[in-house]
Amino acid sequence: MRRSRSAVVIYLLVTFCKEFICQAENVFPPTSFSEVPNGDMYQAEGSNKVLTCKTSSLPTPEYGWLKNDQYITNFSTTGYQFRFTNTKRNDTGYYRCEARNTLGALLSAPAVVTVAYMDDFENSSHIFNMSISSGQAIVLPMPPVKSVPFPKSISWTRNQIPLSVYDTRYQISIDGALVLLDQTTTDSNKIYHVTATNTHSDGLEMLGPQYRVTVTESGLTAVPASIVVGPKNVTVVQDVGDSIKLECICNARPLSSLIVRWFRMVNGVKTEVIDSIDFLLPVSEKNRTLTIKNYKPSHSGLYICEAMLLGDATPVTANATLEVHGEYLCGVLRKLGIMHVRKVSSQISLCSLHRLIRDDT
Repeated sequence: MRRSRSAVVIYLLVTFCKEFICQAENVFPPTSFSEVPNGDMYQAEGSNKVLTCKTSSLPTPEYGWLKNDQYITNFSTTGYQFRFTNTKRNDTGYYRCEARNTLGALLSAPAVVTVAYMDDFENSSHIFNMSISSGQAIVLPMPPVKSVPFPKSISWTRNQIPLSVYDTRYQISIDGALVLLDQTTTDSNKIYHVTATNTHSDGLEMLGPQYRVTVTESGLTAVPASIVVGPKNVTVVQDVGDSIKLECICNARPLSSLIVRWFRMVNGVKTEVIDSIDFLLPVSEKNRTLTIKNYKPSHSGLYICEAMLLGDATPVTANATLEVHGEYLCGVLRKLGIMHVRKVSSQISLCSLHRLIRDDT
């Protein structure tokens, strides 16, 4: 009888220990995500979006969400998704998912959500009157418009007819302004109109104010070369496969005799920039834009634009500094969830602290 009881006790102890060991071996904290929230893209205002994060653990994990390092949901086992319905501008920010159980917690990398939108142009119904003398140039500024991101497509019309891309007396600058060159009295009293399109906001299109330009006769048959819009200093983070532009829009009369050349300082030596695997100079634009392809730190330095009429001895010049930072730093910080690389204009990308995200370009 005693042996029987002892056997039962031993059996129960062995069973209990096996169960305990089994349970101890199968419980574990969340250690990695099988699905992480997808951000780093523009989301049209008024649209819907779902962020999802999933992990495995035992006990079953609870999920909670943070926006800009502040908790915005309660923890629950079914909270692995965060839904945006009819996105609003103040939804812009960086989002993280936290998964936890009694044994530990796991925080996802940030998912940057930027709500794209565009408002009407300021003074969209206004007509601005401007005047110049023949042979001169004038800049019709891109009117202020609140848009995230900056409109990708900007076009201009003259008397409701699109400007010809083959007419060298017009140039749309990088920031969307229209530059009129070597104007004549036949150009007088024409109406110019700008249209901007935000392709990230479901192709939203806005019509801007009008400009009426009056041209008076100057009697000049020759106008010396001048730089109307010169290159600007640029700081960027290397972005593989991307390009950046510098511009130098010049005026002269006759415009057909204008020569524009680009140079860069290489190891203290002034070297002319020509069409190559790294640089693009469109002849159709009379070298007004210099495109630096697949830019990298070795492209950093001083760039010089020179303009003069054929036969002149001394050119007019303008210069700008390009500063390209290596992507490795941002790559490391991005993996740590500290920084991210994002576009802040049509051609500038910066490695920015998440908590300093702004969209006022």
